[in-house]
Amino acid sequence: MRRVPQQTRGQLRITTILDAAEQLFAEVGFEAATTNAIAARAHTAIGSLYQFFPNKEAILRALVARFLEQMNVTFDAALAEVDASAITSADALIDHILDPLLALQAQRSGILHVFFSLRQAGASSGAAQALIEEIISRLDARIAVREPWIDPVRRRLYVRITVEVVRALLPLTIAPDGTQRPEVVAEVKRLLRAYMSAVRADAPHPNSAS
Repeated sequence: MRRVPQQTRGQLRITTILDAAEQLFAEVGFEAATTNAIAARAHTAIGSLYQFFPNKEAILRALVARFLEQMNVTFDAALAEVDASAITSADALIDHILDPLLALQAQRSGILHVFFSLRQAGASSGAAQALIEEIISRLDARIAVREPWIDPVRRRLYVRITVEVVRALLPLTIAPDGTQRPEVVAEVKRLLRAYMSAVRADAPHPNSAS
């Protein structure tokens, strides 16, 4: 961004511009969208848009940054609920963490489709990878508390594979019309449960029967 507004009115203007750009990118695609069209959709002057964003690539990066922040907040809330309820069951753990992230994915499916089709959006890709690494670290810490007998190096590998599998399959959970595909979500969860069961079988609880 060219400048970050300090007043509420400027912040609301940026939100309006980003909302308009998200709608337009989803409707006509990134290449066909123009800053003039975004400004018109946002009911703001093109000069006002350029006060904050030099081009539509900067707008896309801001949209992805906004989504990543929303994802981070959603993940925080999911982990807080898991910690507060002392969930131990693998099924419940998967549901509590995955369901809110899938719901957010469905709400933002349009802009995510644009982003994933534009892998050259370098800075945004770096931010996305940084968030993935943070998610891996924080999940690893939770699993370490719940199953401390698993070797730390192997545990980190298991968590990374789980996160990357979910990341790869997320686009499949959204139908072309932007709605969630429950049958795909169910299969993703079944895959994760099977993998977690295999991991636990390889590293049994020390107090379990031999």
